[in-house]
Amino acid sequence: MKNKLESRDIKPSLDKSEEKKEVQYIKLCPKCNSVNVNLNQKGGLAFFGLPAFYTCKNCGYTNNFFPEIEIDEVDKLNVRKRE
Repeated sequence: MKNKLESRDIKPSLDKSEEKKEVQYIKLCPKCNSVNVNLNQKGGLAFFGLPAFYTCKNCGYTNNFFPEIEIDEVDKLNVRKRE
């Protein structure tokens, strides 16, 4: 019978320095890998529950799906693209 908590069952509390940071994401163009993406305001139908459209300012690609990546990953992506 296990009445007492064993030392391995106790998780240490996180210090303020170890707390998880809020992760921020940015839209990425699937065609040219640019982060210069804006919400397309022409339709204005997102208000009615329809998907919003985004447009890449570099290549002009427009769609309602643009993947998101962490802002910290943008520099890594640019380095890989140059190689």
